[in-house]
Amino acid sequence: YEGGHRVPYIVQWPGITPSGVTCTEPVLGTDLMATLVALTGGELDDNRINDSFNILPFFKEEKTSENRIYYTVQSAGKNPYVAIWENDLKLILKTEKTNDKVLVPTALFNITKNPYEYEKDNLIHDAEYKFKINQLIDKYNEIKNIEE
Repeated sequence: YEGGHRVPYIVQWPGITPSGVTCTEPVLGTDLMATLVALTGGELDDNRINDSFNILPFFKEEKTSENRIYYTVQSAGKNPYVAIWENDLKLILKTEKTNDKVLVPTALFNITKNPYEYEKDNLIHDAEYKFKINQLIDKYNEIKNIEE
């Protein structure tokens, strides 16, 4: 389920980004939209899918108080997998064949303890995480503006 989330993102911006600095925050391609809007002084439309995050604070080594939730489509096609992750937990959801608004939880990984997402450490059936799985599904629906 990895999907290339560990590909380096290199930035050189003299006078803004200090040289030799490493940021461990994941950055997604969709983040460019919110970042460019912030650079130009614009605003994102609240009625659009909220899957972009302004990464300018990362370039300037500024801390952000915003709790980042990551969302990606893991595979394209008729029934794609999607991933949403927050802090150490990454939830993989598969869309249902007959209704793409119905999501089937497929895997839950602690990406700090299991960065390679080994199936033997899949937490999807662990009762301790049932609430968190439902919470992440709700957050996914909120991001995608899906009404139940």
